[in-house]
Amino acid sequence: MPALPKLPLPALEDTLGRYLGSMRPLLTEEQYEETRRRVTQFGAPGGPGELLQNSLLERRENTANWVYEYWLNDMYLANRMALPINSSPVMVFPFAAHLISGMLEYKSLLDTRTLPVDYARGQLAGTPLCMDQYYRLFTSYRLPGPQRDTLVAQESSVMPEPEHIIVACRNQFFVLDVVINFRRLSERDLLTQLEKISKMADSKEERLPPIGLLTSDGRTEWAESRRVLMKESTNRDSLDMIERCLCLVCLDQSTGLDLTDSSRAMQMLHGGGGAKNGGNRWYDKPMQFVVGADGCCGVVCEHSAFEGIVLVQCTEYLLKYMRGSPSKLLRAASVSELPAPRRLRWKSTPETHQHLSSSAEKLNRQVRNLDMDIHKFHGYGKEFIKKQKMSPDAFIQVALQLAYYKCHGRLVSTYESASIRRFQEGRVDNIRSATAEALEFVRAMADLKASDTEKMDRLREAINAQTKNTVLAITGKAIDNHLLGLREIAQDLRLEKPEIFKDEAFLISNQFILSTSQVPTTVEMFCCYGPVVPDGYGACYNPQADHILFCVSSFRDSPRTCSREFVQTLERALLEMRDLCTCGHKGGQLHTNETPIEKPIEKHIEKPIEKPIEKHIEKPIEIANEKPIEKANEKPIDKPNEKPNQKAIDKPNGTPIDKPIEKPHEKPTEKTNGTPIDKPIEKPNKKPNEKPNEKPNEKLIEKPIEKPNGEPIEKPNEKPNEKHIDKPIEKPNAKSIEKPIEKPNEKPNEKPNEKPIEKPNEKPIAKPIEKPNAKPIEKPNEKPNAKSIEKQIEKPIEKPTEKPNKTSIEKPNGKPIVKSNEKPNVNPIEKPNEKPIDKPNEKPNEKPNEKPNEKPNEKPNVNPIEKPIDKPNEKPNEKPNEKPNEKPNEKPKEQTVGSPPQSVTQQIERTRETPAGQQDKAVKETQTQTPRSSLRGYKDWK
Repeated sequence: MPALPKLPLPALEDTLGRYLGSMRPLLTEEQYEETRRRVTQFGAPGGPGELLQNSLLERRENTANWVYEYWLNDMYLANRMALPINSSPVMVFPFAAHLISGMLEYKSLLDTRTLPVDYARGQLAGTPLCMDQYYRLFTSYRLPGPQRDTLVAQESSVMPEPEHIIVACRNQFFVLDVVINFRRLSERDLLTQLEKISKMADSKEERLPPIGLLTSDGRTEWAESRRVLMKESTNRDSLDMIERCLCLVCLDQSTGLDLTDSSRAMQMLHGGGGAKNGGNRWYDKPMQFVVGADGCCGVVCEHSAFEGIVLVQCTEYLLKYMRGSPSKLLRAASVSELPAPRRLRWKSTPETHQHLSSSAEKLNRQVRNLDMDIHKFHGYGKEFIKKQKMSPDAFIQVALQLAYYKCHGRLVSTYESASIRRFQEGRVDNIRSATAEALEFVRAMADLKASDTEKMDRLREAINAQTKNTVLAITGKAIDNHLLGLREIAQDLRLEKPEIFKDEAFLISNQFILSTSQVPTTVEMFCCYGPVVPDGYGACYNPQADHILFCVSSFRDSPRTCSREFVQTLERALLEMRDLCTCGHKGGQLHTNETPIEKPIEKHIEKPIEKPIEKHIEKPIEIANEKPIEKANEKPIDKPNEKPNQKAIDKPNGTPIDKPIEKPHEKPTEKTNGTPIDKPIEKPNKKPNEKPNEKPNEKLIEKPIEKPNGEPIEKPNEKPNEKHIDKPIEKPNAKSIEKPIEKPNEKPNEKPNEKPIEKPNEKPIAKPIEKPNAKPIEKPNEKPNAKSIEKQIEKPIEKPTEKPNKTSIEKPNGKPIVKSNEKPNVNPIEKPNEKPIDKPNEKPNEKPNEKPNEKPNEKPNVNPIEKPIDKPNEKPNEKPNEKPNEKPNEKPKEQTVGSPPQSVTQQIERTRETPAGQQDKAVKETQTQTPRSSLRGYKDWK
């Protein structure tokens, strides 16, 4: 595989400007001014920022990836929380001999280096993606340490000695050799060995303590327990066999619970606690395949070794193997010659028994505390969103912001991971979704006097900002990794911690109350994980053609969160956004005003539950004054000069604020310049696009790049890029808070001769909901525009056109990003005489990094350049009153992904038929990193 480029190091001034912009919606005016002072001091010529930036430049020259080690330690290895729920995500899929056989087939591809390389698509088609993570699937192990863990990776070779897996059954562990005398066991042999293991586990005379429970404890506690175990040679041998195995296969006992999607998800995450299958796991091992006697099957992954996209690719391969390759149990084998599986022995001391008791109690508390809700939204799917010429992933991210605002009356720091695998050793960075534009949109939706046109304008601006931030992240220009590198290299140089990292805003920015990720699949499975802070939500979603699957988690002991309430509010938000797009409501009367959630009845438990380990902090962070959203029948009051994009802030690390959200005696402190919003509802007579009285620090805040309206055209044999699932980093480039005022007769997303989508000066004509897929009016001879910004998971279907007057900017995958200074065109991009509708043979696994449909006669003002972004203030020709066109940049997985309660044999959903060579190796452009288990700045602040 050709060498990949190194991860770029963003310019210091760009990162600082975007950092300030990302904090605008989250801070009070006083907090923001203090943060701006510290940022200015840090970035001044000759200041600490310049010194640290030069050190990072030198580090970049001497390493393959300047941030990889810093990122791995900060994200995972230095995190002291227990792995179940907090760090280890799970994939739940239907159906253990057949599964093991499929795993060995996949392992052979890795051993022989014949696994196809993932390639980017689009204008950068042919650019290979980093494959390092695949080779850690079955060869790595997370070794616990007292202060920081170690990721141990063994070199994979072609079966130099008998290889083995560990089978866990009834909390006992058995060694199953899968290669004997250089011969891989047949499926019949594997089944016979599994039956022997089941009988051995049923023997009560030899039953040993459930040592696996120790791996569910906090990392420091498990490191101490392991140190005690290592004193005995028997224990050392058993630990060595587990640490060197390919993977674990966990044969779980039935839990006796009704099999719902939520119960299956929690069974995967924690096994039901110490009394059930909680000890039937070994959480340090990256791959644990769980096969339940009640039909609950899935995989638990230790996240530090690889990202979610790698897990998705592996599990989809296994499921397709099991579906397409009939079980080969009829072939006779020399079963009598097979050595019997070996039970792993343990010698436990009274100290070990105390550790086991403590670990079991902590796990049981986590089991009782986890509030998981799996919800399939049937209102529409990604196809409807793409027909609105919007990115499905950006659309869903904005919906999550609206749902949180409706529940809590403010926006909070949000994490969405983005893959940077196009660079050497690339993992992920963060897309910060709580933008100033998103705040303007949710406030407009809460304003009963706001018109549909105003709301639609705000929606498109929010989606534009989200997509721009996505492009910055996947091209290595996001801010989170850069700020992390600056902080860590200061520590390496033994310098005093710069003031910017002591600032309250820096702590707030890294408390990800919303930890989100997109994980599209083509077979019947879903991904879930827990929140990363006590008062937060984990929100994983899987957009499909006609529905969206959400997995929302929270902690029951938080009086401020409730998964069921959030899911219900999210459903209403998605329906309101659909009505807005289709003009299906009257006069903008969308009732979005709701009272913040109080602790629901079902969340109360008789005995208080302890918060997750290591999450409590001693000193609360000052929070901005916040006031819940007014009820719909109350007249919202706002000050005329209120700043539109500030919200109250939780304590760092997501710990609950001492007082509940509703504080009737608090007075609003909101200002128009972006200070916190105590009353989220705008004054009825105030329109959301009203200009504030002053602009933010425009020198530092980068203006966002407007999205073009073009859409990628799928190439059949190209492999997708991925945008990275796990918990889960780029901070949005804040747009100036000033919003352009719409001209009354100007339609931002239409050409003059096109049929308008909606008329701003008259009541919208309601379109029936049943027809969301109506084709837009097209002009056959229009010239296509540059590619739209690709979103990492969705494969765009339509190709909107637009005649840009700005130099197009090349997307990470080679797609130009067009800065438009004329009215964007709504018409889909199309070749002459070609319709932009979905291609019938579209492949489900393909990702959106295709080459753009650019014609040689395309207008000369579209000039792709190499830089993926512009400098913050470079928009000389932009017209303030025009809105960029939205693009659906996502890789569609055409398969339905819902997981209704059904038997194991019913749960594998057929994938759509696709042409040869396209189905099995498509990589999602949206990175599927799952939870973010570590909190930036947490350990330093504490």
